[in-house]
Amino acid sequence: MTSAIRACWNSSRYSDKAARYFYNLFGELGLTPTIVSFTTLAGALQSAPLEDVLWIHQEMKARQIVPDRVFAETFLLSVLGGERLGQQAGRDPKRMAQEYLPYKPPERLEAARNALNDFESQGVELTALCRKIGKALSMVGF
Repeated sequence: MTSAIRACWNSSRYSDKAARYFYNLFGELGLTPTIVSFTTLAGALQSAPLEDVLWIHQEMKARQIVPDRVFAETFLLSVLGGERLGQQAGRDPKRMAQEYLPYKPPERLEAARNALNDFESQGVELTALCRKIGKALSMVGF
């Protein structure tokens, strides 16, 4: 199932719907998703509505699956809308705050901040990109 979800990550504009379909098969087939499954699902939902992306983290919590650094980064990129920020990974937080984040809806910025706070409270070792996103969010008031 995780491989099928991963294929959705690099697929068409309907990849979020296909990824959710494959995720739902876990239960139907009596399989248990892992942190890798949720990370892959987060990547596949990078263009999905915010509530769908946030659902992933809630579903993980309900299953008592602890996030790791790879999930945290993938999830944050999906919360913030994905690709363009990922392409700016080498940029400093100031440039992210000036060139990218001001164009994102406030609810996505708030969701990213909340997720970062949650990851930190769980002791997740954040990647350099996650830390840059955190700094950039602070610069724009989140």
